[in-house]
Amino acid sequence: MGSFNQMCMVSNVPVKPDAAVKVFFLVSNGDYRNQKTIMTGAMPNPWSAFKVFGGMCVDAIYRGYNRFDVVKNEKSDYLLDLLKKLSNEPDMDFPKIFELIDEGKLACPSFTRENVFMNIACVHDFAYEELIHHEESGKAGLKEKLMEQISRINEVINKANNDNHLPSEDKAERAKDLMLRHMNFFDEYTPMCLDNDLGKCAFYLFSQHRPELTEEEVFDRIADDLVFMGGLYELGVTLSPKSLNHEIANESLREKMLKKGMEYFLNDYYDEESVEVRKRVKVIQEITKQNLTDYLEECGEYMPGAQEDFERFIEKHEGERHVYIEAKNVESLLFLKESLRDKHQDVLILL
Repeated sequence: MGSFNQMCMVSNVPVKPDAAVKVFFLVSNGDYRNQKTIMTGAMPNPWSAFKVFGGMCVDAIYRGYNRFDVVKNEKSDYLLDLLKKLSNEPDMDFPKIFELIDEGKLACPSFTRENVFMNIACVHDFAYEELIHHEESGKAGLKEKLMEQISRINEVINKANNDNHLPSEDKAERAKDLMLRHMNFFDEYTPMCLDNDLGKCAFYLFSQHRPELTEEEVFDRIADDLVFMGGLYELGVTLSPKSLNHEIANESLREKMLKKGMEYFLNDYYDEESVEVRKRVKVIQEITKQNLTDYLEECGEYMPGAQEDFERFIEKHEGERHVYIEAKNVESLLFLKESLRDKHQDVLILL
């Protein structure tokens, strides 16, 4: 079998060797007996196939099929520890983990459902950053939500510590520990089938792994990954070995990410030996004269003046094969203004 590259699950572009990527460890939810159902997209929700193990990713350099150089930092240490616990192999390292996942041999005694297995997904650094920036306003909202929850928990703890009739300080701290354990921002994308919530709540477990960090410092470490998963939700990306776009996706965001991916593929995927030229991808809408005729016959009575406007347009361009309309001029054509859902893209009308 020949070697082949990973695909970026956001941009749908191949990942070439030496590319900077984010690697997500995915755990299947155990509801599907094999990958056939997953690959055909027969799933009710985008998160039905896999979920993000540990709630975060690792930074890595892709070296070839199933080979990554993982950047050592707080997040990679945390996920490696989780994976060691999952496999009951204290000497496990990332190369061995990638090998076992690829072979389907990663021992998972902590899984509590049948047919659970692990996979990996890659995201180009540029695609990750694009999605973070798209959703960066959400980071403030996440932080506010987090700190509100922590504040409420601390109020309970303080009340318990100051009331002789309530649990002791130790019990109160254990109550806080329990409440933090169940805090999560994206249940859809984090695993629910792991014994003892291994990898379920990124905030809680990362806090336990790095006890020297404050709540705000913990949030700063993992916020981008949480925001990224919010972007995945909006994209409608199904977490599977093959990227699938779901019908509930934000179409404009999906289009933006596909354009960015194609521009990366055209400009950065191959090495240029001649003068550097940057290529740009543009999406236009295409519609035929017959499409417009049929639509106006059906709905024209609800759009006063649209039929007459269309007839003048056809007469003006008689003999032409097509007419290109820039987005800025769409509003000036009544029949287009009332017919198109997306008025912010250029239009090619085939006559």
